[in-house]
Amino acid sequence: MLLALLALLALRASGSDAGIAGTLPDVAGNVNEGRASGPRVPDTEDAGNTADSPKSPDTAVEIPQDLKPLAWLIGRWIGVGTGQYPTIEDFRFEQEVAFSCDGRPFLSYLSRSWLLDDDGARLRPLATEAGFWRARPGNVVEVTMAHPTGFAETWLGSLEVTGMTNAVITGARIDMRSAEVLRTPSAKDYSAGHRLYGLVNGRLLWTFDMAAMGESMTNHLAVTLSPVAPSTQAASEVS
Repeated sequence: MLLALLALLALRASGSDAGIAGTLPDVAGNVNEGRASGPRVPDTEDAGNTADSPKSPDTAVEIPQDLKPLAWLIGRWIGVGTGQYPTIEDFRFEQEVAFSCDGRPFLSYLSRSWLLDDDGARLRPLATEAGFWRARPGNVVEVTMAHPTGFAETWLGSLEVTGMTNAVITGARIDMRSAEVLRTPSAKDYSAGHRLYGLVNGRLLWTFDMAAMGESMTNHLAVTLSPVAPSTQAASEVS
């Protein structure tokens, strides 16, 4: 976990690797046509039923050209992370994330998490969030997210490829900040967020900083996720 987090922090600090040529529009424009690799995951509305989720790419769909720079996210990812914030006790949690595409130019997104005890067993459900991710011109990422705790967000960020081999993205980073936060009257105080996602050695790493409960922007979550089927998802095809 520590080595993975250090790798993600290095992504935050340095951006792309020296010697990696090309920007994301080049990535989308210079890959061969084809189908997305990795198992098909259910769309947001049915992704909660993981017991019935297919585990093979037998229903893979064509990835729209504009979405190919985000295709490395497609699949199901599971891992363990740590949580902390000045207003709560530190904790460990398990997270499952699913990204899917039905052929339209966006990714459906669903994340679920569970509090873990000292032995790594699930104690109870924690956060759930769902939404949609879009790749826009100029390496821009637009994300919408909704949470059952009474708030919804829009996010704006930048997308960068840090490694590529034979039209396969082997390293990438997404740095995004909340653009708008909408809260219901009963929702807890949360005003802004900052997320960093990175594809590092076939794993999906991400961190979440937030401003909430009267605190300034402070780290809240750090997670390392592995693909459910490493043999098919360790390096995601963009074509």
